[in-house]
Amino acid sequence: MGKVVPFAAVRAVLADGYANLMSRLGTSTDRNAHGVYVTPVISQQQIEAAYRSSWLTRKIHDLPAFEMTRTGRRWQATKEQIEPLEQLETRLAIWHKVRAAVSTARLHGGAALVLGVRQGSPDQPLRPEALGANTLRYVVVVSRHQLFAPWGFDTDPESEFFMQPSMWEMRGQRGNTVRIHPSRVIPFHGAPLPPGALAVSQLDQFWGDPLLVSIRAAIDNAEVSQAAVATLLHEMKQDIVKIPGLTEQIATEGAEAMLAARIEAINRFKSMFNALLLDAGDEEGKGGESWEQRQVSFQQMPELLREFIGIVAGAADIPVTRLLGSSPGGLQSTGKGEQNDFNRMIEARRDADLAGPLARLDEVLIPSALGSRPGEIYYEFGDLEPANPTVDSENEKREAETVEIYTRTALIPPDALAKAAANRLIESGRWPGLEQAIAESDQELGGDPDEGEGDDVPPPLEAANENDVQEMEQRGTINRDQALALLVDASPRSLYVRRDLVNVAEVRAWAEAQGFTDVADDLHVTVIYSPAHIDWMKAGSDSMWGSDEAGNLTVPPGGPRLVERFDGGAIVLEFASSALQWRHQDIVRAGAEHRFSEYRPHVTITKVLPDGMDLRQVEPYRGKLVFGPEIFEEVKTDLPER
Repeated sequence: MGKVVPFAAVRAVLADGYANLMSRLGTSTDRNAHGVYVTPVISQQQIEAAYRSSWLTRKIHDLPAFEMTRTGRRWQATKEQIEPLEQLETRLAIWHKVRAAVSTARLHGGAALVLGVRQGSPDQPLRPEALGANTLRYVVVVSRHQLFAPWGFDTDPESEFFMQPSMWEMRGQRGNTVRIHPSRVIPFHGAPLPPGALAVSQLDQFWGDPLLVSIRAAIDNAEVSQAAVATLLHEMKQDIVKIPGLTEQIATEGAEAMLAARIEAINRFKSMFNALLLDAGDEEGKGGESWEQRQVSFQQMPELLREFIGIVAGAADIPVTRLLGSSPGGLQSTGKGEQNDFNRMIEARRDADLAGPLARLDEVLIPSALGSRPGEIYYEFGDLEPANPTVDSENEKREAETVEIYTRTALIPPDALAKAAANRLIESGRWPGLEQAIAESDQELGGDPDEGEGDDVPPPLEAANENDVQEMEQRGTINRDQALALLVDASPRSLYVRRDLVNVAEVRAWAEAQGFTDVADDLHVTVIYSPAHIDWMKAGSDSMWGSDEAGNLTVPPGGPRLVERFDGGAIVLEFASSALQWRHQDIVRAGAEHRFSEYRPHVTITKVLPDGMDLRQVEPYRGKLVFGPEIFEEVKTDLPER
């Protein structure tokens, strides 16, 4: 008899956790112990073949892209601005190309819009602030496989294109390469990879993975199961004929032909007379033929196929009802919940995947349509669900009743409540043109409608800042009436701040030596141009931004200098000045408005470009620039914005 090992000893050598020696679960022989994840390698040819031949693959890639772009967007601007914007979008087929870019990015793991702009050569940086009307010529959709990045990546953290290719390349029609600056390329990424992924190149990390890498197995299983069921349709019914001594009979010469003729005769009689003719055998019934029929059951097949499709729908984040185009199942099920979830997903994808590319596109599209880039223009994505007038009117009624209650109870100041209510109506989109109408209205939000335009009645003392009045009175510098007048005079207004050039003679001599005529008399640098009304007192002074005791600001010689032509035709000398940059931002933080994407200090030299002059050949002025103290003025209609 063998040695008996106590069970406790056996248990001691096993790892912690539940184990079953018979099924090998949890032991060293568990089949799952050797399972590993492997990234499938899918060639571009296989991806394209799947997209072209598999309806499931095509729909998974195209449906979200279609839903993200089918409603377009609503421009929030004046009618005169909206019409040219929509016409340019239609002429360039912008939304069709954005849809193609999103679908291609999902399929190939990356795509891009290449912009054809009338500004410099394709390998030169794009300067949107210098673009004018009709500068956007075309927009082309390309796959990631049509773009190359042989020049490496931009590693400057201060660069706008940090960790993007320094320069793109494309193959031309004649096999030549065309260099394209990244400012002219708007990328759309595939499935994102985790930062620092080990098994991919830097370019693959930039683009992302094709969607098929993660969902191909689910699609394959669904399509294989469908094909298997389709194959079984040919075997739904099988006739089985039993012939005694068949093995011995087919061994003789000519037996196979006779057997085939026999089977054919049986089928012929079944077709012609709906009768089955068989050999009944001898007198005792022995040695006769027998026949039986078997049928394949498809009772569980539809449910099995639907389970496979459900897995695909989950992998693609698309409801089964939308993926199959079928009615929702279950009692009292309308599919509204699944559709709402899908719409929320599409809305999130629009914000995450389209807002950034569209922002870059609009910096070129808007000035190309309007001639400039007004800062107040923005857009909203179209509603995925059609508007319900009944629901909208009920919601608007409740909101109006809420505003009325707050007005009666005076819980919120009337002017603040009026502005909030107006913003809510504007954002709802149900009152077209309301924002422009308010801007053009003579009555201020929350003001008294009976108040005349020419009334010069000073505000009551309690409406002013009583503490400031008392402080000025105590200092004895002004009397009470003067203090009240000063407070009234400090009401918000538009603001234009400039510094006049002091060393005009030096700059004028340089300009004339370069061949410029009609040099401007009022050479200056604009610090801020804000049509929006602000309290000037909040703008403060420039004492901490590089000014000397006399209030002058000196830009030392050297540094980056450029001679450029702005949209309106003005020829300017651009220069770098951190003091002016900081001062500009300081006034913006105080409530001023800047209508351009960035502030670039410059001095306007002239508005007339001499015939035949090439600005690229002009040598910029590199001497010091001395500017006088800041001058505060209100914005005038005849004053150029730049």
